[in-house]
Amino acid sequence: MIYTMNKKFIVLVITIVIVLFSLSAASACYFLLTSKGSGFITKFALSKFAGSNDIQFAQAEGMLARKLSIYDIEIKNIKGLSGENVLKIQRLDIYFASFGIRGLNIEVDNGRLRLADSDAILFYGKYIKKDLDFNVYSRRVDIGGLRDLFSANNTLENLSGSVSDLDVSIKGALNESKLIGNMQIDKLAKNGFSMIGCPVSFKIDLKDISDKLELHGEVVLKSGTVQGPKTKAKLSPSKIIFSGDPMKPRLDVRAISTIERVKIDIELKGTIEEPDLKLTSEPARSQERLLIMLATGKSWTATETSLFQQKPSLGVAKDFIDYFILGGQGSNLASKLGISDVSLKYEKQTKGIEAKKMVTDKTSVIYGIEQEIKENDSQGKKETQSTITQKIGGEYNITDNISVGGEKELKSQQQNKNIQQPQQEADPANDKIYLKYKTEF
Repeated sequence: MIYTMNKKFIVLVITIVIVLFSLSAASACYFLLTSKGSGFITKFALSKFAGSNDIQFAQAEGMLARKLSIYDIEIKNIKGLSGENVLKIQRLDIYFASFGIRGLNIEVDNGRLRLADSDAILFYGKYIKKDLDFNVYSRRVDIGGLRDLFSANNTLENLSGSVSDLDVSIKGALNESKLIGNMQIDKLAKNGFSMIGCPVSFKIDLKDISDKLELHGEVVLKSGTVQGPKTKAKLSPSKIIFSGDPMKPRLDVRAISTIERVKIDIELKGTIEEPDLKLTSEPARSQERLLIMLATGKSWTATETSLFQQKPSLGVAKDFIDYFILGGQGSNLASKLGISDVSLKYEKQTKGIEAKKMVTDKTSVIYGIEQEIKENDSQGKKETQSTITQKIGGEYNITDNISVGGEKELKSQQQNKNIQQPQQEADPANDKIYLKYKTEF
């Protein structure tokens, strides 16, 4: 009886194996040897690749075992593209030169990608024997439609604008491709800075795409305009050179800016982390003054006159002292008057106060007064020398993080409580012109 039961069990197992093998073979035949089954497998693969479940096509001809042709494919809402987007392919041919994914060959005829606020991006080409050969063209592409692609990169995520006459050739292996093409930058803008009307050509090698992307090659900027919050410059032929890390290109940029009849030649080389900036002008100015002129959009002569030619009166000094000794009411007065950044210096020989007042939403004035008392023993007599230093300055906020300013000091001296009015003298050695950049660590 045991022998009979074992025999029945073995027969059952063999039957199940045969049934499963038959089903597998039937499934393989259905998916590989019929148009409907091959179309189903292709639709599933496209869904995974595009990150979308909204995929339709008109018909499928042939089979994956030989050659499958799918017509009028439509894929909506592709992952990584902003807003509504639709990808259409008039004909997609798929066949295998050898068994396995390495033998996959694909040909695309008349592909069209439509993004929000952009003209259609047209593409066609093939992937044969593990090599790409594709061409891409569009009359106009709005960067906003690609915004989600930049979400992982803080440097690019706030980029906006559009490019036109995009014409790109993509060739090479899937993991190491070459991009050669041209386009016109209509406008690219970020954080108050923009590039306008710039013809661009590029030749870039992409390496190790699936792991840690590297870029090798150069982007040539033929002309155009670069504009900041206060200044604009005309681009001369320039280059951005990549040699590995996409975020660390080398710069070879030249431009010309004219500010109040001063022509400034700008030459920027090096990297973003270690830039080498050279400024020259006609008529000649120092690089520091030229930098501030570019930051403010005004000639330094006018700015210097407005900041440094006015001497503070004694009344101004008294007003600041009165403000400070108001005690608890001082903070309320400061709020009403727009005074901020009050600092007090109280040492054995030196006492002083400095404060800043906002005049407009971008401009502030600075005033400080400091008294230094020194005792000298001259010929057995003690003499007291008092030096009063007044500081006047101004600061202009270019952006939230960048400001430019200047300061001037005036000194007066008294000895042994001399009641005569002291003479004020400027101290050129302590005059300052500065560019301030605020960042967070």
